[in-house]
Amino acid sequence: AADVRRKGELLVAGLREIAARHSARRLGVRGRGLIQGLEMPKPELAKAVSHKAFQQGIIIELAGPNDEVLKFLPPLVINESDLREGLATVGQIIDAVLSSP
Repeated sequence: AADVRRKGELLVAGLREIAARHSARRLGVRGRGLIQGLEMPKPELAKAVSHKAFQQGIIIELAGPNDEVLKFLPPLVINESDLREGLATVGQIIDAVLSSP
């Protein structure tokens, strides 16, 4: 349980860092433990991130009434280095999508 809690805290911290880089876009982080969501300002942006992530081997489902939330649900047994690597990759994808005109 402590290991899962620590990974959940790592995931939340990583998502908050991504949201802070894009504070003007007002991204929201919500969830519990390893089940987290990153609310995007527009559904089209969430879809673009999900699509680009899938191309890089990361599955991110969409949630919310308009599919505007990126849903993060890593396996409980994920190791920290893979979680960090996935967060870094997703962060780069989000940076690219949100910086596009």
